[in-house]
Amino acid sequence: MTSEEFPDAHRPAPAMRAALRRLHPLPRQAGEVARHVAEAARTKRPVRLGAVGIDVRHRLPAGLSLVHVQRERSGELTSYRVRAWCWCGAHPPLDLPPHPERLIAPDLTLARLHAEGENPSELLLAVAEWSTRHERLTDWLARVADAHGPGHGLVIRDDTGSELPWELLWLPGRPAPPTAEDARRAEPAAPPPPRLLGATLRTTRWIVRDPRERLPEPVPPRPGRVLSYTEAGMRGDAEAFRPFAHTPHTRFPLFLDQLEDTAEETGLVYVACHGTYGARLGELRLGTTTWRELNTRPMRALAGQHPVVYLNACHSGRSVDNSAQGESRLRGFTELFLRKGAAGCVVAMGPVNDEEARETVHAVMAQLAAAPRLSLAEALRRHRAEVTAAFPDLRRLPTLYDGDAFDVPGQRRVRRLLYTYMFHHYGHPHGLLGLRGQDAGAPAPEEAGEG
Repeated sequence: MTSEEFPDAHRPAPAMRAALRRLHPLPRQAGEVARHVAEAARTKRPVRLGAVGIDVRHRLPAGLSLVHVQRERSGELTSYRVRAWCWCGAHPPLDLPPHPERLIAPDLTLARLHAEGENPSELLLAVAEWSTRHERLTDWLARVADAHGPGHGLVIRDDTGSELPWELLWLPGRPAPPTAEDARRAEPAAPPPPRLLGATLRTTRWIVRDPRERLPEPVPPRPGRVLSYTEAGMRGDAEAFRPFAHTPHTRFPLFLDQLEDTAEETGLVYVACHGTYGARLGELRLGTTTWRELNTRPMRALAGQHPVVYLNACHSGRSVDNSAQGESRLRGFTELFLRKGAAGCVVAMGPVNDEEARETVHAVMAQLAAAPRLSLAEALRRHRAEVTAAFPDLRRLPTLYDGDAFDVPGQRRVRRLLYTYMFHHYGHPHGLLGLRGQDAGAPAPEEAGEG
């Protein structure tokens, strides 16, 4: 019996009703355990139930699921534990313990998508193989997606310091409703084509900056401008911001000065430039500006207005272990801008191809211009879904060779798909940008005095 089923005279106090709501998932979790036990009895095979933590003091906000990945040892090997929760309680929490077949995989990264790296189809097939080693997780995510639809928010908190491409995780396809013809058919229907997580759910990531923090907080949108810096050769990106109030810069020092100015509301900070990555913090750069040089800047506009920062720069989302400098932390541009006050970050996990990167920002901003109440995460999900739809069945990817010749057009198609997933979004899945429309008499794209 729920609190709503009590007669008024016997209705529990508000605190008790809240406790009942928090305990509501427990019967379903008991049912899940019973299902596993019955399966073990039927097959005569042992079933590992795992340890599922139940925290009755906390529930996720409505419309959200959380996947938490933590580095752990599996014997002498470095593995990770995956836990997952859904707000609704209908899907029992998942605990995937560390395992020798699920190790930190340095080669399983989109950073290998470059001229001398992995061929695009080989990289995507490697992700497919990796996905099969997470069957319980992919089944759980597929059930959540089928129950809640593509507008459901998923936050991935990966604390391992690895670059595992969770957005590319292959999920089981959604079965089509059975038809009369299916009923007449003797053989079972073929399994539906697989889905990619980042195109199926409104997926974001998050970094915990404070021990008490668990999820990103939604920031109420305040109509603001786009503040941008574009390096020479990348000025075409600025065309994406024509529908919005936009202050463009072509000189990085003047752009950085604007990040200290709180006189005008800013909703999006956009940077398009060359990015540099290395094993040490001193090797991280945006253009010619180092991580430490940026870190000395207060960036008062971020702290006071909480815009989203979009870094269209190679490797801008990658982090380094800063233990060589005496601290047990991962540092990078994502952590820096979130710590300075950004509500979210869109960053690249490897080398960026200008054509695909420009296509992504143009597609996302066009969607936000057409539907201002659309979340940034949903605009990115829809663009991924549109690009992924070019492959009706991911099990039939272009092969490396078409006959005796290397299939250049086929590999370019796969590369376009992978670049769409190259950009990770750190922030709230339902967060809105709230950009202001183009002002009357707005400045020309090239600001005065910067020629």
